[in-house]
Amino acid sequence: MYSLIPGFSKELTDLKKMQEDPNLTCMGEYDIIDGFVVRYNKDDAYVVILAHHYTDDTYSWGVGFQDDRINSYLESMGWKNKN
Repeated sequence: MYSLIPGFSKELTDLKKMQEDPNLTCMGEYDIIDGFVVRYNKDDAYVVILAHHYTDDTYSWGVGFQDDRINSYLESMGWKNKN
């Protein structure tokens, strides 16, 4: 289904790696249930995740734009930050 989203990046999406990334999980504060990456041009990408938040026992979708937390995951997938 995610492949229908404009800019969906199969090459940068690896759910298992997302779930194991300490930056994306905020050192275990979030349990990532699902996620994917969207590239909106050749140099920019963002990560979309569905996570369980342990502190307030809720589930929600979140969007992470390029910052150190997101970039570490993207770079582990072979993405090169041009900025």
